[in-house]
Amino acid sequence: MNIFTQFVKSLYSPKDMATFRFQGIGKTILYVFFIMLISIIPFSYHFTMMVNQGVKAMKDTTNEIPAFTIKNGILSSEQNETKILSKDGMKIVFDPTGNITAEDIEKEKDAIGILKDEFIISSNGNVETLQYSMVEGLNLSKQKLNSYLNALDSSLGIFLPIIIFLSYLFVSAMGFIKITIFASLALLIRQGRKLSYKQSFRITAYCITLPTVIFTLFSLFKIAIPFGFLINWALIILMLYLTIQAMPIPKKKQSNIEPSVK
Repeated sequence: MNIFTQFVKSLYSPKDMATFRFQGIGKTILYVFFIMLISIIPFSYHFTMMVNQGVKAMKDTTNEIPAFTIKNGILSSEQNETKILSKDGMKIVFDPTGNITAEDIEKEKDAIGILKDEFIISSNGNVETLQYSMVEGLNLSKQKLNSYLNALDSSLGIFLPIIIFLSYLFVSAMGFIKITIFASLALLIRQGRKLSYKQSFRITAYCITLPTVIFTLFSLFKIAIPFGFLINWALIILMLYLTIQAMPIPKKKQSNIEPSVK
């Protein structure tokens, strides 16, 4: 049975998952990497969209904002006034006056703030800030920024895959740790069934499938679930319990010694 068939079976069939305990550990490890690859799809999509939208908005904005300089951690411009633009649903705030704060930008769903002393991006609740003073020797102008953005845009095809791949490795490591923990818990609910830790690890790898798919879809469509962490773990325990219940209980050997008759 290939991993794609196992993936489908793991969504609804504890009985089939129970049989996976006899397969090789190599195939189980491959399956874990496959599941973790699925789980990182929402992050990869939303992160890529956020970065691309941010770079595009900044490139468009440089053509519309006044000439400026950032020196000694402070933004200054000859036109000392706040300018607010809108690009593809992204709000861009250029404020050398200091009247707009980071908190104002964070309240927006999708916004970029080029503020008096910091740069900030807010996208769907994700906020990233950069204090100009944190960049030692920063001396930036409108012309330089436009040049940097063009270089950044051309290199996204390299940097984004690297960032996503590193994130995938991290998520995979967390996945193996989770499976290790729940494999130990599974031994506590085997109820007399013959189940070694190696076998427990194998079935746990498949029992995380349904919770992973459910919460991947929630994340992809940005659906917030209260107590999602606890629900996720509860679903894993439930799938483990159902899978273990599908295993046969070894029959007790009956003694062949007949009682002596006096």
